[in-house]
Amino acid sequence: MSHTQQPTSEEFKQHVKNTGTWKRLLMMLIFCIIYSVSEIVLAAVVILQFLSILFTGNKNDKLLSLGASLSSYTYQIFSYLTFNSEKQPYPIGEWPSDKPLVEQQEVIAAADSEEQSAGTEF
Repeated sequence: MSHTQQPTSEEFKQHVKNTGTWKRLLMMLIFCIIYSVSEIVLAAVVILQFLSILFTGNKNDKLLSLGASLSSYTYQIFSYLTFNSEKQPYPIGEWPSDKPLVEQQEVIAAADSEEQSAGTEF
């Protein structure tokens, strides 16, 4: 079935009865709650980093690391919630590294490319 065709009555019933879809909904609700908590943590990181700059003139390396990994984490949550990724974020998956997101995407793209080339070899 293409994305533009309407499902038949039987296909619709199969979609509604698919337990995987309902489990996905449950996980999406849980990740929405986790995202709400992460917003609070991110706000605290922003405020603390500002205070660090204000009082010491220096960025706090631990807060930089936490901010980077938290930014990547929220990206993972959004990717999962919008069906752009099937990979479930932490606590189901792994906590993201504190490397910039661009570097992480390059690593993921390279791994995907290797998997695709490995799948085509005979």
